[in-house]
Amino acid sequence: MNSGIASVISLVVVLSSSLMLVGPATATELSLNLPSTEVNISVSNGTVSYFDILLSDVPSGYDIVNGTYVGWCVDRRRDMVRSPTIHNVTLYSSYDPPSLLMSERWDVLNYILNHKQGTGEDVQQAIWYFINLVGNYTASSPTALSIISDAIANGAGFVPKVGEVEAVICYTTETDAQISVIEVTIPLSDTEPPVSMLIIGEPNSTQDGNRFVSAQTPFWINVTDGGSGVAGTWLRINYTHSGLNIALTLLDWARYPDSHPPFYLARLTNLPGSADCNYTIEFYSRDLVGNTETVQIAFVTLVGPDIDDSGLIDFHDLSIVIASYNSFLGKPRWNVLGDLNFDQRVDLRDIVAVLRNFGRRPQHVFVTPEVFFG
Repeated sequence: MNSGIASVISLVVVLSSSLMLVGPATATELSLNLPSTEVNISVSNGTVSYFDILLSDVPSGYDIVNGTYVGWCVDRRRDMVRSPTIHNVTLYSSYDPPSLLMSERWDVLNYILNHKQGTGEDVQQAIWYFINLVGNYTASSPTALSIISDAIANGAGFVPKVGEVEAVICYTTETDAQISVIEVTIPLSDTEPPVSMLIIGEPNSTQDGNRFVSAQTPFWINVTDGGSGVAGTWLRINYTHSGLNIALTLLDWARYPDSHPPFYLARLTNLPGSADCNYTIEFYSRDLVGNTETVQIAFVTLVGPDIDDSGLIDFHDLSIVIASYNSFLGKPRWNVLGDLNFDQRVDLRDIVAVLRNFGRRPQHVFVTPEVFFG
């Protein structure tokens, strides 16, 4: 016997023995949405596959549409009459096949379609080795034998992921048509928006449920998305003064840079760190398929020497610091607004911070995103 033929026969025997060790694929929940009614196909010889299969009369609203798909044969019992003949078929996920095909090796077939080697003829021979509805089939192509060996070693239990292809069965009982499969890319099923979180760095302090920050406090927005990915994040920053009934939008729905740089509220005043300001930070994110997060809101107070937010750093601001002088966190006279350097105690350094800016008038400024995030 020719040594090459003997080697092929030996490989086939080994592969056949290995195949007995693995069972059929189990049905699993994939994301393909297929019509339950019959659709039409017409079949031509493929160039990179065994068939080119043209689907028509596909209703709207499904993951299958009218058009031409890469097709393969899984039925050697009869011939497929080619186009222009029209065949009626019912579409099934290969992970939820009709009862006649339940025991076939769809997991391995899907592995082959997502790990192709060689030509369309090589792939078709490998498919027939596993599924042909007739019986034993011997592949003749060395590349097909390599595909078969790889599929037996790695294909058991294979389930394609989003972006990979799934074999969809074109099931028919017509005598002039074969059962075939088409390749359909599993679409991304993403209905959840991203989740954004405002991160407040140090120094910061919380008193009576209110968050206080300094001119040196950095902010970030962290965003997570388990689906298509984040398209962008936007934020708006408003200054509010309830006593004077003032509300100013200082940064209006600016896109937060993708590099997620820190930003500082002190950049919104002409005297950074001098004003004592209440800010509302609004932000949201959107993903790549358009899911948009509900606007998130955070309230913070930027602590500065203009403690009473009167627009003038004066004796009243100094008296607030003096009233809590020599106190620290947890003591009765403690006032976070007097702790201008956020060291959790009110001392001479806080008094100096007021005196250094005494008589000055801090004003809020409108900034561009480039300046604010720069």
